[in-house]
Order: sequence, then structure tokens, then C-alpha cells
Amino acid sequence: MAGSNWDFSEFADRSAESEKVDSSQRTESGSAGGRAPAQPAPAPAPDYAFNSETATQFSLAEPGRPPTAWLAGCAVVTIVAGLVAAFWGDEPRWAVLAWVAGGPIAIGLLATFTAFDTRARAKPIYSAAGWVRPAYVGCLVLCGIAVCLSALRIALWVGRL
Repeated sequence: MAGSNWDFSEFADRSAESEKVDSSQRTESGSAGGRAPAQPAPAPAPDYAFNSETATQFSLAEPGRPPTAWLAGCAVVTIVAGLVAAFWGDEPRWAVLAWVAGGPIAIGLLATFTAFDTRARAKPIYSAAGWVRPAYVGCLVLCGIAVCLSALRIALWVGRL
């Protein structure tokens, strides 16, 4: 490439040259010919998550934990629904109430647990006890038992009509 001009000095930062000149002109007193020393440039503003105004900031001091209260609530609701279906399921209103409690309500509580647990897992640090996963599976099994037991009671009631 004959004749190419590879001199990029016109694009260089001129402030760096002036600082070199200013520091060489300093006297023993520390001032540059009566002028105050150059101030450093302010630090740029932090850039959070693609410059989003609603960026979530996490603290390393608070680790994410699973919301076990929702899991306990689901377990209580399904156990009560199963007991109601087993002992008072001969009456259709109790069987239907047990089906609603053991099905949609308990699954809704599990869904809420899963949503909050996913949010907690998104934190930089997540700390869960070893019993949480088996308890989750246990709640699902209890939901299935409560729904099946109440559905059986409903089916036996409809069969007698």
C-alpha cells in the first residue's frame, strides 16, 4: 500500500498532550504559572441492566431462599381436603369442597411457591434446604390423592342418583 498515510495523530486526545505540557511547566511551588492544577474528569454514571430505569439491584448480603410458607400452606390445604373427602365425602357439598380445595386452590398455592422460588433463584446467591424439593413432590402427590379421593366420592354420589 504505497502512499497510505498511517498518521492518526489528528484523532489523538489533545487533553493528554496539554497535561504533559502543564506538568512540565510547574514550578517549585506546585502551580503552573499561576493557574490551578487540572481537575480530574467526573466518573461516568453507572450503567444498570441495559440502562433500564427499573433495573433490580441485588445485595450480596441477602441470599435468596425458597418461600416455604407457600409450600406449607399447600400441604395443609391438601391434607385437610383429603380428610374432608375421606370422612365427610358422603355429602356432595363436602366432596365438591374437598375437590376444589385439593385441586385448584392447592395447585394455585404450588404455582405461587414456584413463581416466588424462581424469583429467589435469580438472585446472585440462592440457599435452599435439602428437604424443599422432596416436600414439593410430596405436595404434588398429596394434591393428587386429595383430588382423586374427592372425585371418587363425587362419582359414587352421582352413581346413586
